[in-house]
Amino acid sequence: MEKDKVKTLCIGTTLQNGKYTIVKELGHGSFGITYQATTDVALNGKLGNMNVKVNVAIKEFFMPDLNNRAVDGSTVEGTKNTLVVDYRRKFRREAENLARLHHAGIVKVLEIFDENNTTYYVMEYIEGENLDKYIMRRGHLDENETKVVVCEIASALEYMHKYRMLHLDLKPKNIMHDSNGRVKLIDFGLSKQYTAEGEPESSTSIGMGTPGYAPIEQANYHQDGTFPVTLDIYAFGATIYKMLTGQTPPHASDLLENGFPETMFRNLGVSEHMIGCVKKAMGPTKKSRYQTVDGMVRDIERDDVSSGEIPTVNDGTEDDEMTYIHEDRQHNAVEDEQINKDETEDVHHSYDETMSRSKKVFLVFLLLVLCGVGIWLLYGNNKKENTKPDYIADSGEAISSDDYVDLGLPSGTLWASCNVGASAPYEKGGIYAWGETVQKQSYRMENYFDIDSLAGSSSLYDMFGTEGQTQQSIIGTKYDVASAVCGPDYVMPTKAQLDELNTECTWTWGTLKRVKGMIVTGPNGNSIFLPACGSGNENGIFGYNEDGDYWCGELCDPKVHEHSNMDQELLELDGPSARAYSLEFMETAGWIGVDENHMVSCGQRYYGCSVRPVYVKN
Repeated sequence: MEKDKVKTLCIGTTLQNGKYTIVKELGHGSFGITYQATTDVALNGKLGNMNVKVNVAIKEFFMPDLNNRAVDGSTVEGTKNTLVVDYRRKFRREAENLARLHHAGIVKVLEIFDENNTTYYVMEYIEGENLDKYIMRRGHLDENETKVVVCEIASALEYMHKYRMLHLDLKPKNIMHDSNGRVKLIDFGLSKQYTAEGEPESSTSIGMGTPGYAPIEQANYHQDGTFPVTLDIYAFGATIYKMLTGQTPPHASDLLENGFPETMFRNLGVSEHMIGCVKKAMGPTKKSRYQTVDGMVRDIERDDVSSGEIPTVNDGTEDDEMTYIHEDRQHNAVEDEQINKDETEDVHHSYDETMSRSKKVFLVFLLLVLCGVGIWLLYGNNKKENTKPDYIADSGEAISSDDYVDLGLPSGTLWASCNVGASAPYEKGGIYAWGETVQKQSYRMENYFDIDSLAGSSSLYDMFGTEGQTQQSIIGTKYDVASAVCGPDYVMPTKAQLDELNTECTWTWGTLKRVKGMIVTGPNGNSIFLPACGSGNENGIFGYNEDGDYWCGELCDPKVHEHSNMDQELLELDGPSARAYSLEFMETAGWIGVDENHMVSCGQRYYGCSVRPVYVKN
């Protein structure tokens, strides 16, 4: 694609009412343009305050073949094209997913917003150079330095794979080498997430990747129900190839035809073991490669190998070890059983010899007394109290385990101690789409109950089920998952109740029974625990133990709720009731455009969220 075909924003253009100023273009591709920009950040010190300019990177959704720039130099045209609308939604969704990745080796997303009829996301700007330029300056890297870089890349790549996200374009040019010598993964333009069943998040095809770094099957990849991590592993191996040799790897088809160039590696002093690791990572078939990043790195880091040893696939030694432990435990269990049997026989024999009639009578009398006390406790003292023992958080707060908890809120609202589907405060419970009462493997528009499958659009979001009712709340109806699962004494909260919980209580990030979440303490000192359950999207559950998202029972009113950071045209395409209010939180402050780590927001109704009910006095 020629540069003159890409109409970029002009230098000096501002975004978000002057918050960001474009400095220069950093690069462009089929779906977007990346810019360097500046923004003002306030620094507060003991002697005063000052504003300083810092660099950020901004990616703009722009499809050069379908979009154009208006005469004002900023507004994007051609945005109503069906293909553009679909890819723009995917662009935003990928930005939102990337924003949830919190890893030192992955570029941070700071803000997402809609402007100029398109979508932007802001990332940290990394001072330094990409790994490709670093390698070119050095000629090539020695084996020891390569291992250090490999471990840093692997840590970030493993983290992505943990959340079922593939990079799909891993190469030295997409790895930044910062001024401190650390590396970060950037440019996730081809990234794709997968469901628990191995299905991609959307119908768009996997990108071809970069020649030399993409395996043969990536260009024409067909879904087979698996999470194809071996695509990234091939690219990882090819990246190591470039580090060790300084040469761009041959195309996968050339490797298949001509074989792996082991002699070139040997001439550069690379060990036979490392040669074998790279060769295996770049195997011609996905089955011949490493199956996990962890397995690949552990093999590379091995220091117990012979000079000529070549890496091999796991031969089942772990299973043998497990069998050995099992046999050892079984042997001990047989001995223990015999010992217990002998001891039991001795005790019974002694008991039969020494038990007198008077003692038997006393035991019968004692049993009757205990039964009487139990009956009195059960029926005589019929005052019903909500006094189950408390749980203690790691930080020392007492977390009530009563069925419901009085936090001393002005409204008198009584909050349940557990999520819908949970039996203890620290349990995750269920994840539900808004208005649905059963859990699913994935949460997407196509399998949401309130979508017209024939229309295939969100235009019917103002309807529920088959009745076609238009309503703003599902509280207490058959669509209320709290009532459906917990009984009629519990309902989903109102927005007013969420607002009250958000503003009237003290919120502290903590841990209960090794589960992370928010300790919410009311004005009277009582506390409830909201576990960080994550949320459900096309890929299943995402962000467990990192953030929480809890539904309210009311639809978001776009005329009342603040949506200034979203494109109004996109909101209109979604429909007036596409979103419902929710309570969101995470460990650290400074969420996307927000200074707090907890807030009442809104989300697409087909997403999966937790539900914390309120108790209804009957």
